[in-house]
Amino acid sequence: MLLALASSGQGDTAAAQEALSRISNASLRAQSDDLQTEVQYTRALCAWRAGQAQRAQDLLRHMDTEDPVAETKALILHSWIAASNDRFTAQGDLLVKGLTTMQQASVPDLGVMYKALHALAGVCREVFIPQATDFAVALARNFPWPHDSHLEEFQTFRALGWAVAMQGDYIHGIRSVNRSKELAPSKFWLVLSRLDHAMMAFATGEASTAQAELLDADDLIRSLDWSQTQNEEVVALLLAAELFARVDPHRAREHLDHYFAVRDRIPESSGFRHTKRLLGMEHYARAAIEQSLGNSHRALSHASAAFEIFRRLRFNWRAARAALIMHACGGGDRWLAEAAEKIRDYPRSFIAVEVERKQLRARTPSLNVLTPTERNVFEVLCAGGSIEDTAARLGTKPNTIRNHIRSIHRKFGVKNRSQLLVAASRLGLLQ
Repeated sequence: MLLALASSGQGDTAAAQEALSRISNASLRAQSDDLQTEVQYTRALCAWRAGQAQRAQDLLRHMDTEDPVAETKALILHSWIAASNDRFTAQGDLLVKGLTTMQQASVPDLGVMYKALHALAGVCREVFIPQATDFAVALARNFPWPHDSHLEEFQTFRALGWAVAMQGDYIHGIRSVNRSKELAPSKFWLVLSRLDHAMMAFATGEASTAQAELLDADDLIRSLDWSQTQNEEVVALLLAAELFARVDPHRAREHLDHYFAVRDRIPESSGFRHTKRLLGMEHYARAAIEQSLGNSHRALSHASAAFEIFRRLRFNWRAARAALIMHACGGGDRWLAEAAEKIRDYPRSFIAVEVERKQLRARTPSLNVLTPTERNVFEVLCAGGSIEDTAARLGTKPNTIRNHIRSIHRKFGVKNRSQLLVAASRLGLLQ
């Protein structure tokens, strides 16, 4: 059994099957119930690793155990099967159930738990499951992380930081990302932490901080030999390409080319290999770069591919961002509507704010809709001037100013000065 696990873990499915075939059902029936359960689970796990998801599921259905540890391991394997079928909400539910079950064990298996918690955090980052997110956040804060779990602890707090930030809780999101930075198990992972900080700064409107973090990340990227990575660290290069597209598309393209040169360093056992999420992220990074370079046709093509992948996976906030690129590159107003629909569950996120701003701009394109006099009135009002102040400054009567204000309100689609100021702020018209 141990030989089968070791062989399947190394990708040698033939050797794993050979080892399992030596365990006859007749000899197994003479063993304890616990051992029979362990063998059944091992068969299911090896089948899963061999790409036989349906067989793995069938084997799990025949597991009969009251042991919380064995039941949890089965639930976690069920969750992986759900993820391979793009059923990520179901995956989250199964992981929560598994972790809750393990907590009831007299001696919980912390190794199984921290891996499950890491997986749950990743799901919470991608799909809207607020109750599972709250569960994961509470468990992560109080979890007795073992010494050999540095990578999983780091990744868990990274993912949960973004999960809560996307729900509008930027304070706890930033705190979680800060904690992950302290836990970075290598300089490769530290690059991801710096990029997280840059993206969080962009999300909260701190452009200077974001660019400083990007430059620090860039320096670190160039100092490392990325051909020496052993895990998913190379995804940092993909995120760097995406973020640099905003400020330096040529440098972004360098990072993207570097990423593709070392992408095969991501192991087959990685969760990235079992869904199309990575392909969607690649298309999105390409779209962002092409948009920044002014290549609208190419940007539309890659953004469309990214949107379709994320739509099918139900990674809605990622789909919304792809839709925004298509709208910005001339794809039409339908993509702004798509972005609004996809981001509906995240009304306090930075993406929702961007969608709302673009919707408002679509209704009120710019100050060009105002006459020169109305523009002067608008500027005085936005500076806090009263009707009388505005009339005195423009050398006219208060009633004339009131008429101009009614016209401005109508053109902006608002009913009063407060709404006008909110609209102007969202449009970026306030200095």
